Amino acid sequence: MLTKMAIKFSPRAENALRLARDEANRLRQSRIGLEQVFIGLIAEDKGIAGQILKSHGVTLRDARRVLDVVTVVGGHETGSPIPINSDVENLFAQALDLQQL
Repeated sequence: MLTKMAIKFSPRAENALRLARDEANRLRQSRIGLEQVFIGLIAEDKGIAGQILKSHGVTLRDARRVLDVVTVVGGHETGSPIPINSDVENLFAQALDLQQL
């Protein structure tokens, strides 16, 4: 299982994941999902993903507006640990597979 593996992320990737966790906290979600990772990538605007998204007109403000419309605010207590969901685990596994090519 990926969550038990030691994954070495770059400082920018770690920051994007921290920002994703912050977004999950903002929405009181019990897990970090792909939508929160997307927000984290946009918010980490010094990273490649954030720069590409910005160059295509994707803004943090607009992405949050969409996320607020499609996400039901959960009941998770802010500040408690938030695990990643299985979709994010699969994303990380695929990224690791690509990295090993």
